[in-house]
Amino acid sequence: MLGWEFPPFFAGGLGIVCYEMTKIFAKRSDIDELIYLMPYGPKDHESHINLKGANQLLDEYKKKLTKEQQKVLEKVNIKFIPTLISSPYMSPSEYQESYKETKKNINFNKLHWQDIDLLNDVDDKKNTNFHDQKTARNILYGGNIFEEVFRFAKRVAYVTRNMNFDIIHAHDWMTMPAAIAAKKMSKKPLVVHIHNTIYDRYLGTGGFDEKELEIQGMNEADTVIAISNMVKNTLVEKYQIPEQKIEVIHNAATQLDEKRYDHMNTFEGKKIILFAGRLTMQKGGDYFVRAAERVVKYCPDTVFVVAGTGDQLGRMMDLASELNILKYFYFHGFYTLQERDVFFGMADLFVMPSISEPFGIVPLEAMAKRTPTIISFQSGISEILQNTFKVNFWDVDMLAEKMVCLLKYKEMHSQISDSGYHECKSKTWDEPVDKMINVYKKLTGDNNG
Repeated sequence: MLGWEFPPFFAGGLGIVCYEMTKIFAKRSDIDELIYLMPYGPKDHESHINLKGANQLLDEYKKKLTKEQQKVLEKVNIKFIPTLISSPYMSPSEYQESYKETKKNINFNKLHWQDIDLLNDVDDKKNTNFHDQKTARNILYGGNIFEEVFRFAKRVAYVTRNMNFDIIHAHDWMTMPAAIAAKKMSKKPLVVHIHNTIYDRYLGTGGFDEKELEIQGMNEADTVIAISNMVKNTLVEKYQIPEQKIEVIHNAATQLDEKRYDHMNTFEGKKIILFAGRLTMQKGGDYFVRAAERVVKYCPDTVFVVAGTGDQLGRMMDLASELNILKYFYFHGFYTLQERDVFFGMADLFVMPSISEPFGIVPLEAMAKRTPTIISFQSGISEILQNTFKVNFWDVDMLAEKMVCLLKYKEMHSQISDSGYHECKSKTWDEPVDKMINVYKKLTGDNNG
């Protein structure tokens, strides 16, 4: 399996999804072993100076795992591939900044090349002058995000050349060249798992080089898994992928501590409406702020908590200031898993007004804490959730009306809270994993178990 993040190192929902599905894979008697190839670069490591070999990295990685995560790894074999791409959500400009910073911070003369056993972009390391800093930089990382994606593919091809496996399962665009390389080396079937496209990440206004890699990966794939019918429709209409090649397998709920939390002193006596996740254009932050302006007219004792960071954070703050409602907002910035538990556990309401959300696992995290939710129709999760309020992302008046109703009417709030919680508990990862394994069996000809 090729992924770009895995707890405890992850930036968004993809890492959590991969972890949850591998937990179920690890319990299956019909899966002998799952090899998970993931990147590991300077930002994941305590030192920005020296890179270490894969075995040392794995030892460090294991020290940071919970007992539950360690149990999963008894059957999931993590293998690290050196790369500078720290997140599947990284943009080309963000990569360029990281590349420049790394060039300044790494002392190339002190690198222990014999320990970097996954760095295989050169055929003969013995004949390479690794103390030439220009050569070192060129070998270590690509000058732009696309070069780096292809270097990752080379390393994956090298690492997998002697592996014994039955199928390749790749997640999202950054792994596509690597997945194709592994398929060509091994002649094994390829499953490509699409969690989002450029029409979600850029709302169709950019990312066309990324689209080319998405197209190549899906064309080479034997089966394409889409995480919602919304994504499937995009793949058919915008990418011309044959409908019969696509299997829709929805995501499921994550396992969270169900504990509720009292309001922090800052929020004492207030109702809390939570907006959480990456703050990008696709998340509909503008609409959340504009709805808040309407809500405070009816519920002035409300605080709007924005947890997360991204390129729209400044825009949301500026808009709240322009609308003269900044005093009703608390912008927290990046949040940890522990902070996630607290925020979702004390919120009175969670809102996800996404413009384009391929799935959207965050509402399930709220429902697990008995927090009522409002989501947009323009989300994949709206296809499977019943016990939630749904609005069109652009309908700010309707969004505000639903917020006010849930804050003012205790019986309605209690009903949505309880029914949402029980619906969330029913959406386990067993069913999606069953469907994935059925895909594997069809491709490998193992239809009898």
